[in-house]
Amino acid sequence: MKSGVTLVEILTVIVILALLAALALPHLGKERYIIGEAMVSLQLLYDAQKRYHLDHNAYAGDCSDLDADITPKYFNAPQCYAAGAASDDVASMLRPDTNELESYTVAVRADGTYHCWTTCGCGPCPEYVTRALPQ
Repeated sequence: MKSGVTLVEILTVIVILALLAALALPHLGKERYIIGEAMVSLQLLYDAQKRYHLDHNAYAGDCSDLDADITPKYFNAPQCYAAGAASDDVASMLRPDTNELESYTVAVRADGTYHCWTTCGCGPCPEYVTRALPQ
């Protein structure tokens, strides 16, 4: 008797892997759309913070003081900060915890750079989030 893997067994494994990928890819696609929403919203907040800074020589500590009305669908209401240095955050948005993903926060600094962290502090941001951040 010969030992080895039959063609039927290989095809069965391929079909199972294809089904798993078909279940996972739409979810990742949605998350990429969601992080896109955050990037657009943070860019609008950053631009509004810059305009506010030109008028008041300081950043707004409250987003309601800005001329931008941001109502995200997948993130909590944005937070604004009166940054004192270029490396300080001027705005951030929290992606709440879902059944599949842990929560994370995406922020833009006064110098226009973006960064991300998990809310629990238990690890880095998901890779699809960090890849979406402008460099």
